[in-house]
Amino acid sequence: MPYVGQDIRQFFERHRGAPAISPGELAYKLAMEIKRYLDSQQKSDYALYASVIGVLETLKMEINRRLIAPYEDKKIKENKDVF
Repeated sequence: MPYVGQDIRQFFERHRGAPAISPGELAYKLAMEIKRYLDSQQKSDYALYASVIGVLETLKMEINRRLIAPYEDKKIKENKDVF
């Protein structure tokens, strides 16, 4: 994950808009942010699209590492491991 400065974090917190209330709305918001990013670039090429996919893959892995894995560890302790 990129670690951005507090000034950038505060900017995004002030401008984040309404939270998504369903997975579909979350997907829409993410897709629109990516489209806005792509539209802002001077040229569209393979490298640009590959970099966006790389960012999404990295974000997916970070969500798994920071949020899902601890949840799974907690459930293993509560319910016993199945392996």
